[in-house]
Amino acid sequence: MSFAGHSNRRREAYRGRVDARADDLRAVLRHREDLPRERPRRQPVAVPGVDPGLLAWAQPAVEDLARRLGVPVEQVTVVALGAVTWSDRSCGCPQPGMRYPQVPVDGAYARLEAGGRSWHYHGGGGRDPFLCEA
Repeated sequence: MSFAGHSNRRREAYRGRVDARADDLRAVLRHREDLPRERPRRQPVAVPGVDPGLLAWAQPAVEDLARRLGVPVEQVTVVALGAVTWSDRSCGCPQPGMRYPQVPVDGAYARLEAGGRSWHYHGGGGRDPFLCEA
């Protein structure tokens, strides 16, 4: 931006606004050194058994895991499935460097087993089930 013909006072006022906005950005942004070094942990979930009313909700999770592992859906077992209330919008699966509104979120949780391992799927707040790898 050219300041030709503008007074020093206007030029200083503009610089002051730019500096104030830069300070605002610095207050929000964090340096790489200040970011967490470890991935946040998945929120532990305990649901009693399998809620048959949620099997339709879990079906896309079963299909997703089968596709990821390259196995038939019959080799994926739902071992735990239930309604939960997550403590925030991360739905129990926070991502590094992300912040989430701290509001309760109604959702669901599924623990699937395939290939001798357990896999955790979370969902809620309008989100379809997603694999939580934290």
